[in-house]
Amino acid sequence: MKTLLLVRHANALHKSIKGDFERQLSPKGLKDAEQMANKVKKAGHVPQLIISSEAERAKATATIFTDILDLPAPQTQGTIYEGNEKKLLKIINKFPDEVERIALVGHNPDISSLLFLLTGKYLDMPTCTVALISFEFDEWEAISSNTGDLDWYASPE
Repeated sequence: MKTLLLVRHANALHKSIKGDFERQLSPKGLKDAEQMANKVKKAGHVPQLIISSEAERAKATATIFTDILDLPAPQTQGTIYEGNEKKLLKIINKFPDEVERIALVGHNPDISSLLFLLTGKYLDMPTCTVALISFEFDEWEAISSNTGDLDWYASPE
């Protein structure tokens, strides 16, 4: 059985002189990321691996999660930033089968669209929201549309 945590990056500053890709987390985003990582830990939904967009706000969110959850540094994938739900599904299908629980940190509207694609449930994913999806497969490659069950959904308070 595979488990996927979808994480939308935490709240970011509205502007960066270096452009959208380099936007930093806001003070609210830093607080929310810590809160949500602790919620994930308390709920017992700790992933084994975190894979993040290369955008600064997503990497910073992922790093806060890895620090609090005592995990190795997050891996990054550039295509998460520019992906849509179908590109994200292709990334998921290539996850290593020896890892059962993986978190994917990305951006909206893609994370919300991916949640709908995988579960058939449309829920908005505000910043730093986490959705836990389980699949009755032993291979990530087998995951496709409407094959997941939404088991847990939480947002910052």
